[in-house]
This record gives sequence, structure tokens and C-alpha cells, in this order.
Amino acid sequence: MHKPICVKNPDAITLRDCLGATALSTVNGLCTVFMSSMFMQYMTDYAGLGAMGATMATSLLLFARIFDAVDDPIQGFLMDRGKRTKIGRR
Repeated sequence: MHKPICVKNPDAITLRDCLGATALSTVNGLCTVFMSSMFMQYMTDYAGLGAMGATMATSLLLFARIFDAVDDPIQGFLMDRGKRTKIGRR
């Protein structure tokens, strides 16, 4: 009598994948908070700009996030519509 062969689905998402994605996004968020805080502290304390430095830093970080939110879908659209070359599509 033969045992049935169990073949794993290569597209299945495992617990390891979920934990890896969660850890990656958590570390990314913590790094973003840390770098933003250090940038704000640099602008106010070390650059000597005071409240004006905090306002500039906040505006700069906000502009960068908005630009990134608008630019990423445009870049993705251009990448998807790009012509395939001999070294690949991207």
C-alpha cells in the first residue's frame, strides 16, 4: 500500500512569513520615529534654530511623506508600463 505524497503549496503564507513581515514593519516604524526625533532635536538644540527649527523640521518631514505618497504610485505605474529589455523589466 502506497502512502499519498504530501506536496506543500509554495504560495502558502506561513506563520514564519507573518512574523517576519510584522518584525520588519515594527523595526521600520521604530527607526522612523527615532530618526524623526533625532532630526527634531538636532534642529532645535544643535543647529540653534529653536521653535523655527521645529517648524522647519516638521514641514520638511511632512512634505517628504506627502511627496512619497504621490510619487510611489506614479513610479509603480511607469515601472509596470516599462518595456522589457535584455536585462529584464526593472
